[in-house]
Amino acid sequence: MSRGQRTLSVSVIFVGLLLVSRGAPVLFASTEEVTPADDAFHYSQFADGRHDGHYAEWWYFNFFDQQNDIQAIFTYFIADPENRSGFGLAQMVAVVYTSQGIVSEVDVYSPSVFSASYERADVQIDANTIQVIGPNTYRIAGAGQNGRLSWDLIYVGQVEPWFAADRMAVGRFPWEQMSWLVYMPGAAVS
Repeated sequence: MSRGQRTLSVSVIFVGLLLVSRGAPVLFASTEEVTPADDAFHYSQFADGRHDGHYAEWWYFNFFDQQNDIQAIFTYFIADPENRSGFGLAQMVAVVYTSQGIVSEVDVYSPSVFSASYERADVQIDANTIQVIGPNTYRIAGAGQNGRLSWDLIYVGQVEPWFAADRMAVGRFPWEQMSWLVYMPGAAVS
């Protein structure tokens, strides 16, 4: 990926949360006001001392540049932030689709190189970062460990954020919950 400053013609792909209840699909969504803290790190709000090793959170970005026939996805992920299970990890994934083929990078790190804010979506996994640089404006930057991919992108939200799910039950036990925030359903990317 080039570090140029061209603006991309972007379509952000929406993936809805679909659950089946008695055979009928149900989409959970909330129109409550979304704040920057809603897209921040949430571990302290969910940690209970007993199930912390099952905690996972990630931030997902994508873009589609039709003019240059390129699209990409990026995820910044943490599982078991305190490594209570001994299987904790931080992960950065980048996949770029071009007319010449697909280039992907899946890099796994120790949770010790992960840090994130509880106030906004400022996230760091080693040298890979998400930085809130203004209202509805994020900078994501990073590079794969093998050097094949690097990126430095600015996302400016163009559509209001919304909650697809907020502490929704996803298992048999009360602690098995999931929240899903679509913070930038559409964005201009450069």
